[in-house]
Amino acid sequence: MPSALPALIANTIAEAMTQNRRVDGAATAQAAFYVDRLHETELELRTERANAAQLQAALSQSRQRAVEQEHEVEKLRGIVAAQSEAISKLTAEVSDLRKFGLVAIDDARGETRTWRERVAYLESQRQLDSQLLETFRQKACRSGADISEILKKT
Repeated sequence: MPSALPALIANTIAEAMTQNRRVDGAATAQAAFYVDRLHETELELRTERANAAQLQAALSQSRQRAVEQEHEVEKLRGIVAAQSEAISKLTAEVSDLRKFGLVAIDDARGETRTWRERVAYLESQRQLDSQLLETFRQKACRSGADISEILKKT
């Protein structure tokens, strides 16, 4: 037994060492897998952080543009309000000018009507005078009076 004990111990140690090498080999392979996976994950994390930074920059730019556009909209609203007020004033002025024009047209029509009536009256008066003149000429002719050249032409 004493001679078998060192051999048994040596065998047990050799088996343990072999098993330990197998476990170390498996552990080393597993550790290498985890190291590779850690590197891949770190690369993905860097990529995602870079994407997040780009998205944050884009968001910041979009917010800045939104603020600028809001200022532009407020400025344009002021311009539109001023133009709207100017248009309403212009509309009132045009309405007044239209009324003035209509009154002027009405006055001109009234004046035209007055002149037509005056012309018609004077024409009827001229016709009466012409008839009266003709009557006097005929009477003068019957009486033997000399008729002037002007009266002979009419």
